[in-house]
Amino acid sequence: MAGVLENHDKTKFKLIAFSFSPGSRDPIRQRVEDAFDEFIDISNMSDEEVARLAREKNIDVAVDLTGYTHLNRTLIFAYRAAPIQVNYLGFPGTMGAQYMDYLIADPTVIPQDSQAYYTEKIAYLPHCYQANDSKRVISEKIFSRSELGLPENAFVFCYFNNNYKITPDIFSIWMRILQAVHDSVLWLIEDNLVAAKNLKAETQKRGASADRIIFAPRMQPADHLARHRATNLSLDTLPYNAHTTASDALWAGLPVLTRLVQPSQEGWLQACSKQLVCLG
Repeated sequence: MAGVLENHDKTKFKLIAFSFSPGSRDPIRQRVEDAFDEFIDISNMSDEEVARLAREKNIDVAVDLTGYTHLNRTLIFAYRAAPIQVNYLGFPGTMGAQYMDYLIADPTVIPQDSQAYYTEKIAYLPHCYQANDSKRVISEKIFSRSELGLPENAFVFCYFNNNYKITPDIFSIWMRILQAVHDSVLWLIEDNLVAAKNLKAETQKRGASADRIIFAPRMQPADHLARHRATNLSLDTLPYNAHTTASDALWAGLPVLTRLVQPSQEGWLQACSKQLVCLG
């Protein structure tokens, strides 16, 4: 979001940030703070106090950038912080709440005939709804496959998203792909050792060798973007697909293979139900 905030027309808009994230002094945080006219720390205020402060400051449009994600402050919007309240980016789905008025999207993410599945009115952007920072740096470091733990001559599929998005059906598809593509491997982010162990075991259950799965540790964003060059194709999950990680791959020049699924398609709701049970 840093680039979006920096490019607002300050002659037409006044930007006020209400921040409840842990303070840090990294360059991105500094860029974000500098992009606002006011940057207010609300970490020690109650949700009701924050909503009252927003109304006192005559905020016209309040945008929730977290939605139903970790450590969210959704109740601020339940107390009606502004006349117009918008769900955007952090949670790319409906809030299912009457106090959220709009959701920012595009015609691919939410086709016109899918609006019935959202409680918010859809505010369409003409091309892509997802903000990306044009100043994101890709490290100049050239990673060799050997230092990344990858075989030199293999076709490398990757999936750098959270492991909890991987459903049994999707994993079975990936294993069939590995078996169909000779000398290929799947490179995944290592969320935790338990998930890694379980995924290795599931690989063998599906008739593939456990060494066809390789795990990547997390690293600094610039280096993470650079290591995409060591791969050949980024895969995606359904029904909960990639978001930032897809943008990372494309920004680094790596193709992404995904599938467009409409809510009306047979089996979609059942798939979502299974995923929700898994997450619960």
